[in-house]
Amino acid sequence: MNQLEKECAALQKLSDYLAAADDGEWDKGKAPDALVLFGGSSLQGAWTLKALKDHFKDAKIILVGGYGHTTCFLEEQMKQILKKWPDTDIREAVLFDQYIQEQFGLKADFLECCSTNCGNNVTYLLELLKRHLPQACRLAIIQDPSMQRRMKAVFAKEAPGMELISVPAIRPEFEVSEGSIRFKEQTLGQWSLEKYAQLLCGEIPRLRNDENGYGPNGKGFIAAVKIPDEIEDAWNTVMQSKIGSFRLADESFSSVRAKEKIPG
Repeated sequence: MNQLEKECAALQKLSDYLAAADDGEWDKGKAPDALVLFGGSSLQGAWTLKALKDHFKDAKIILVGGYGHTTCFLEEQMKQILKKWPDTDIREAVLFDQYIQEQFGLKADFLECCSTNCGNNVTYLLELLKRHLPQACRLAIIQDPSMQRRMKAVFAKEAPGMELISVPAIRPEFEVSEGSIRFKEQTLGQWSLEKYAQLLCGEIPRLRNDENGYGPNGKGFIAAVKIPDEIEDAWNTVMQSKIGSFRLADESFSSVRAKEKIPG
């Protein structure tokens, strides 16, 4: 295996780990009370939601997402696709609601439009459930694959009794072709390889339970996550490659700033 192939394998390992997919779980056991699509997802997340809704017809649809660091990207894509632009103030949940209406004839049962980051995606969702679906104890969650493991760790901190079925919007696979690493297939609204690698690399420092991470020994945003050594090794390999970098947190989308934007 040459160096490029090692980097490709490391990227795949990192992506699969962070996607935290509960393979097969959504196809067995009791049905979820709600299907939750988070706005940071690519457009493919809406199609994953549709597949789940076809399987779990009685589950409520909840769309979560206000305005965060991915909103501009989503808005650009939606402008090219939507037949009718929403009349309301643009939020990720609103855009996805219009999209699933036009594509599938579906409509969300509930929208959460105030959240701006992974943490308050979950906490505001839990507030919504408390108000409207207090009996809900099992959720299928759909998010960009780079975010799924952190999303589960937020739930583990904020609602440890909640049963989750983790269904990433997509499951990217990589290959070496013509001297570079590429996606094997392109899906709707998919990040560029460089952007996706940046998102993956940024998750590992956030997940670490140290003074700089988001765990109890750091910022306290998530439950403790034990990152396997092989994943740390994969992260180091990707970081040392030409596509290795990561996105720093944007404080303008912090929970404190988010609360300032919420009316009432």
